[in-house]
Amino acid sequence: MKNTNRLKQDSFNFSIRSYLKTILGGCLIAASFISALVISNSSSRMITVWSSAVELGIGEVITADDVVITKVLLPSNAENYIDGEVSIVGSSVVRAIGVDELIPAYALSSQIDEQLQQVPIAISFTQAPKDIGSGELVDIYGIPKSELRSQSLDSGKLKARLIARDLVIDEVDNQASTLGGDLVITLLVPKPIIPGLIEDMGNYNFVLVGNR
Repeated sequence: MKNTNRLKQDSFNFSIRSYLKTILGGCLIAASFISALVISNSSSRMITVWSSAVELGIGEVITADDVVITKVLLPSNAENYIDGEVSIVGSSVVRAIGVDELIPAYALSSQIDEQLQQVPIAISFTQAPKDIGSGELVDIYGIPKSELRSQSLDSGKLKARLIARDLVIDEVDNQASTLGGDLVITLLVPKPIIPGLIEDMGNYNFVLVGNR
């Protein structure tokens, strides 16, 4: 009789354990489905927007190499950014944009600033900041070529003057410098000062100073 009761008790305990295991297994399966659903919903909230591949200064016209499409979680202010399916190549920058920054719609304009013109200059790579690039602001100083020809390189006898301030670098061509030539830099220059800048090219050796 005692053995019969014990068998019944063991059978009952086994049934309880089996039932609990079934419930636990069901909970784990449900949890995995919920996790998958959450991940799926999160993925569906991803959007593609434009971000900058380089620094972009005011007045620059965006090229295909300047920007990349980035996939991000839907921000609360998503309406302030431009859909990656909408081309922004050819737009003009009206607010400076940093590297890897998501590009706000208000930082671009379809109207190109005609007061800014592309002006190339060629200088020694030792007369510009290292790793200078597109979008950076520079000041141009000039050392009179006549003084360089007639005087020694004694710094006390050479007089430099400020040629132009806060110019945006549109493009840097490093190919010439790698071959031992000059560094060719294209600047965005306001129309009114272009004639004076070109004239100064013949009279001064330019030195670029980074202006951050």
